[in-house]
Amino acid sequence: MSRVLKPAAVNAGLGRWLTTYDGRRAETWVGFHTFRHATATRLFRRRWNAVQVQKFLGHADPGFTLRTYVHLLDEDLPAPDFSAPERGNAGATEAAETSRNDRPAEVADSARESQNVSVALAVAGG
Repeated sequence: MSRVLKPAAVNAGLGRWLTTYDGRRAETWVGFHTFRHATATRLFRRRWNAVQVQKFLGHADPGFTLRTYVHLLDEDLPAPDFSAPERGNAGATEAAETSRNDRPAEVADSARESQNVSVALAVAGG
């Protein structure tokens, strides 16, 4: 592959020729795995999911496929919206729940009352 692919890549402007003791050699980042990376990225852009791409490439784990073969390119990123900086956090969602024990007291009391009613009904046979 390096006798054909690498010289073709250098001739296309994707590398350079190095002079060695026995002639010259094409030096480029283009190689066989370049096609695997490009293929994985194109499949994701066509809305294939991680498991489909993982199986297509023959990987054991879809996480490996995502970490190794999918590249987020600049054109894949949405443009940031700086049009309304005065909004601050107004459009933000609520903070993530870190624990069920972090609920406000009124919610916890309501949940306890509901639980007590359920236990009372169960004991009463209803």
